[in-house]
Order: sequence, then structure tokens, then C-alpha cells
Amino acid sequence: MRQGSKREVFEEFCFSDGNSTIKTDRSTSDISAYVPTLTFLSGPALGKEISLTRPQIVLGRGEDCDIVIRDPSVSRNHLQISRRRVLKGRNEDMTVVIRDLGSKNGTFVNDSAVHQKALKPGDKICMGRVILKF
Repeated sequence: MRQGSKREVFEEFCFSDGNSTIKTDRSTSDISAYVPTLTFLSGPALGKEISLTRPQIVLGRGEDCDIVIRDPSVSRNHLQISRRRVLKGRNEDMTVVIRDLGSKNGTFVNDSAVHQKALKPGDKICMGRVILKF
């Protein structure tokens, strides 16, 4: 490894139902005091909570997704969630943005279809039959 380069090491977690997988790099260097989370309100990982520690994740049915959801109503690459730092005067804030990746059944936030939207705590995200809370 070159000096100064950073190597990412990914861990993979499978839920007990065997239907959902989460890959994480266990990196904490880019985490602020506020770590956004997703909680499954329905679907194969009901009740599970995921901390969004990476700057960007992709959710979908495809094996190459960061969060794999094995539900036929979810597209292979369904949606992307990104953390973005925003400067507000002298303060730095974080915005979390959801973006539909051309999914067949669409992405909905609080029952409204979205292509891209900034998320707020408590927002409900629907991707096919799977519902998550931000």
C-alpha cells in the first residue's frame, strides 16, 4: 500500500431472515455528531436500523448495492442516499438527499413521488412495498 493512501475494508452483515444484507466500511473518520439512520418499518428487515456512516449508499435488489433488499417490488438499483456538507455562514451543516435511480415502482417520501429530495428527520421513504423511516 502506498504511503498516505487509505484502504477501505468492508464488512457484510446479513439479517437473520437471510433476505437483506448491509455492507459497511466501519469508517468513523467522516462522521459528525449527527449520524442519520434508516429504520425498516416493513419488508424483509422489519425493525432493523442502519446508521448512514458512508457519504453515499445505494439501496436496491442488486447484489452490488450497499444495502441489498430482496423484495421483488424493489428495483436492482432503486435509490441513492447521499450526505452533503453545506456551509451556512460560518457553520457547517449536513443535508441528506435521496435520489431515485430510475426505479420501476418509483421512490416516495411521505407519500409523494420524488426524483430527488432533501430528507428531514421522520420522513417515510417507500420503495416498492418496503417502507423506511429516516
